[in-house]
Amino acid sequence: MSPETISVFFVLVAAGLLAVSQTIAKAVISRLPFYVLLLSRSVGAILLLIPVTFICGWKTLTNTPYLVLIALGGIVWPGVVNILAYRALQRLPVNVNRPIFQTYPMWAFLMSIPLALGTYSHAKLAGVLLTTAGGAGFALFNRDAADAGRRLPRSAVALVAASAVIQAAGTLVWKYAAQASQQIPSYQMNLLQHTVSAVFFGALALKEMRRRVDAERKYSAGDVIITGFSGMLLFGIGNTLVFAALKHLDPGPAGAIYSVNILFTAAVARATLKEKWTAAQAVSALLVLVGVVFCSLK
Repeated sequence: MSPETISVFFVLVAAGLLAVSQTIAKAVISRLPFYVLLLSRSVGAILLLIPVTFICGWKTLTNTPYLVLIALGGIVWPGVVNILAYRALQRLPVNVNRPIFQTYPMWAFLMSIPLALGTYSHAKLAGVLLTTAGGAGFALFNRDAADAGRRLPRSAVALVAASAVIQAAGTLVWKYAAQASQQIPSYQMNLLQHTVSAVFFGALALKEMRRRVDAERKYSAGDVIITGFSGMLLFGIGNTLVFAALKHLDPGPAGAIYSVNILFTAAVARATLKEKWTAAQAVSALLVLVGVVFCSLK
């Protein structure tokens, strides 16, 4: 198989791991303070990646700009992106928040071309547009009737839109770092990134607990362990695969393929919670799958 085909497979596996991770952590997420949740996931990834790095080997990276880029990636995503999306989610229904966020592959595609981090083709454009429309439509058509007449706060819409654009920018940072450090293993880049993000989330979690914003929430060590395990899957394995894939895939198509996670998550919910899809959601799912095929073409 070609490196591009293997990379597409890596991104699809990462999308599947996101769905599994969300399902595992679903029961405890509501009990954990937000920054403790993100910190637990980053620490879980680090605990997995340290032995992997020890076994597989560490390569010295002396180029300071690349180190700064990798560190910046840890702050941008999962840092700033998750914070903005979470704040928006507090004021928007999930099925409004998610469709807006699902536009990030399109932004990544549009930004990557003038920055010479991606190449244009009609197939890639079609794939990005189809997956963006399908992913957004899948979430939108799940809108609760109770939210139909709800007035949406513009500031919250702006927050989630900003998170989509920043997610796209973060993907470009990943791509540039992957290109610039071809000889550095993906697991090492991921370890560096999550070490930075763990420090970032740790400072925010400490500040949150000092203010006792979430003092009324009750959570156990078991909740933190479960969340940490979900972080091993999502951040530890999943992000390492995405890093490896970005050495051969353009940011826009890679993001579009990764967005299939919304279908994987829904499929898991359908299997475990017996949730049903509407006809419109089925059509949206088909659009995503067709888009993935187009994104896989050269």
